[in-house]
Amino acid sequence: MVLSSCPHYENYIKSNGFEFYDLIVENFIGPKRKIKQMCSCFECSYSGVHLHACLQCIFFGCNMNHMQDHIKESGHFLGVQLKFGFIKCFKCDFYIYHDEVLDKVQGNLMPSFNVYTLRMKFQKLLDIMKDAQDYPDRQYVHSHCTVGLRGLLNLGNTCFMNCIIQTLMHTPVMRDYFFAGKHSSCNFEGGPSKCLVCEVYTLYQEFYSGKSETLLLHRLLALIWKNAEHLAGYEQQDAHEFFMTMLNILHKHCTITSEGNAAAQSSSKCSCIVHKVFAGLLQSDVVCQSCWSVSTKVEQFTEISLNISASHVETETVGSDTQIQILSLVDCLEQFTRAEHLGSTVKIECSKCNIQQESTKQLTVNKLPIVICFHLKRFEHSNRFHKKISTPVQFPEELNMGPFTTEYRNAEVKNGNKGPVTLVPNGRMEASKYNLFSVVNHHGSIDAGHYTSYIRLHEDTWYKCNDEIISKANLLDVLRSEGYLLFYHKQMVDYTPR
Repeated sequence: MVLSSCPHYENYIKSNGFEFYDLIVENFIGPKRKIKQMCSCFECSYSGVHLHACLQCIFFGCNMNHMQDHIKESGHFLGVQLKFGFIKCFKCDFYIYHDEVLDKVQGNLMPSFNVYTLRMKFQKLLDIMKDAQDYPDRQYVHSHCTVGLRGLLNLGNTCFMNCIIQTLMHTPVMRDYFFAGKHSSCNFEGGPSKCLVCEVYTLYQEFYSGKSETLLLHRLLALIWKNAEHLAGYEQQDAHEFFMTMLNILHKHCTITSEGNAAAQSSSKCSCIVHKVFAGLLQSDVVCQSCWSVSTKVEQFTEISLNISASHVETETVGSDTQIQILSLVDCLEQFTRAEHLGSTVKIECSKCNIQQESTKQLTVNKLPIVICFHLKRFEHSNRFHKKISTPVQFPEELNMGPFTTEYRNAEVKNGNKGPVTLVPNGRMEASKYNLFSVVNHHGSIDAGHYTSYIRLHEDTWYKCNDEIISKANLLDVLRSEGYLLFYHKQMVDYTPR
């Protein structure tokens, strides 16, 4: 298996083999290294995770500036990261995941360094509850606690992956599922080494182990590439597409057993963790404008994509001035669930009239998921051009989804559309209320951009995740960000007894 192809690496190995690489590993990397003195950049004495050794001469340089200067002067493109032992081509600007490199790192470095292959077993949920009862002081997590924060190394345009992983690692119900040992045994046909769910399980252990070192997602990236060829390679990918693909693979690996058979259930009735957390139901009602009969269709969704183009931004004229009203998430949801007249060119056959008739179509949320992801459609693609839409969209910390549900719409119709109705879904106001817990942002243009994310660690503590750099943020920073993917979690979760 060759996960990447780099002509500079291939030419070097063909001519020189791994002799110099093995020498660097033996002397400078890992706890068994012969030279115990800490290595540092020849120019600035930096000794952190970005330190690299040139693979073609004796030079140590930081990845930020001085390694780049050395490359320009010497023409040496290959370097070895001295924290983990991976080879990077600075010309191609990505790390190389060739079988031989992975075997050397896995066999010689990872077991002793214990960064990514840590397979510690978390206590079962009942043991944790008992421990909390025995030690009351452990029941409270201080707001300044940073357990759960881990930087993620950019492996070459993989910021789109890093921000989604940060979001999943801080999704409360997902985290609780894995901490309760619900995936302590793997039934996937390919075994634990090929199971993405097992890899995510390991990641949760790593994130909440109390350590702070930067993590590498090379194994997770390799699994994604194996299962989604369209994402393979080091081109910048779309974070939304990666999120949807990862959910699909997680679902597949949850439901394909060691016998090689998919679980005998439709996705709408699937009980895997992905559908339990992210799946809701969207109802489409098509109303015939002649006989007023209604045709209803209910489909599952794991995200809601919302238009934010300029045509959806309302304007207001005050005197001689035209003011643009700031678009909000609620505006987008109102537009999404508004009855739409399909027009005379899109007639639909009415089952009652038995002929094609003009109709209206309206979407409403039939069932709310535990976690709801809103995808603001900032990238527009057509035959003529591709562009990014930077329209500002205001989004709240707390969101009430009640007005956009089928139940609410039915109550409005029953009320004769005379105005807002008072409706408490399922008898509790919290059943339709959500709190923001993660925001993924895209910076730059459609051709040259970068992804970052904001995550909520505690009730009112936010952090900005920019690959390996984690910095504290405040709620105002989050709400003022542009927003590409918005993740909201239900305030109250219903658990159905089985």
